[in-house]
Amino acid sequence: MSVAAASSGRADLQIVRPYIQATIETIIVLCSLEVTHNDPYLRGEGPDLPKDFAAVFSVFSRGANVAVCMGFQKAVYQGIMDKMLSNFDNAKHSLDDGLKELVNVIFSKVRGFANTDGKVLNRGVPAIIYGENIKVSYLTTASPIIVPFETAVGPFQLELILET
Repeated sequence: MSVAAASSGRADLQIVRPYIQATIETIIVLCSLEVTHNDPYLRGEGPDLPKDFAAVFSVFSRGANVAVCMGFQKAVYQGIMDKMLSNFDNAKHSLDDGLKELVNVIFSKVRGFANTDGKVLNRGVPAIIYGENIKVSYLTTASPIIVPFETAVGPFQLELILET
């Protein structure tokens, strides 16, 4: 697994693991979809799926800051929302609301995992971005860690930027 950390070029999987676990639990519970993940990798070392919908938010504590981007292709996101929302109508407010709910639940689970270690996590204001084949860039020299997920409705990715 080739994921980055500040000095060694390898990530501390203890930081990445809660995001993976929280994402899997959230998709299973909220969307009634089985979800699996593959090994994380640095952006550029594996596929970077196109994104049409993304939630971007930061998680910070005294020890580290993490920028998070949860990105989906349109058909995959709509498939997930179809499972999550019984009356999905393609209206923008429904798209936003579904992604906001995913972010809130994932962050709550990550916070719960981290607080067992005595860490206090806070979240910055999330942004929901949508358009055709959007690009997400970060104002840092760190490379995003890509965590690929697979569901019955298609793949999606979580990107994490770690700064300690």
